[in-house]
Amino acid sequence: MHTNKERGRPNSIVITKASDLESHPLSSPETLEGFTDLKLVLEQTSLSRSTIYREIAGGRFPKQHKLSPGRVGWLRSEIAAWMAARAAGGQL
Repeated sequence: MHTNKERGRPNSIVITKASDLESHPLSSPETLEGFTDLKLVLEQTSLSRSTIYREIAGGRFPKQHKLSPGRVGWLRSEIAAWMAARAAGGQL
């Protein structure tokens, strides 16, 4: 596991293998509760906005949830599960 600071993007973490997810701060039960916004999803997954929405449309990425008019979020637990599956070589 390494931070994106090494890739020129500070304040985000890239999961490079399945064992990294176990020590990732987002993998504890306390932090998997709740929602995260698109900005953090982009940082956590290293995907582009267009790729995320294309993967959602194809059923290969967790769908966003409408939180209020004009505001959506993703469940942290769903993003963590998607990341774990990708790190393990599988796809959801």
